[in-house]
Amino acid sequence: MPSDFLLFSILKLSEFLIQLFHYIARRKAEQFICLKNS
Repeated sequence: MPSDFLLFSILKLSEFLIQLFHYIARRKAEQFICLKNS
């Protein structure tokens, strides 16, 4: 049971990190586009 919980925690954490990475990448892309257009 503890191993299942650990695996679940790792999956949730990796999911969160992926979402965070996408969010940051999108923000950076928006800033870059704004700089390029201005």
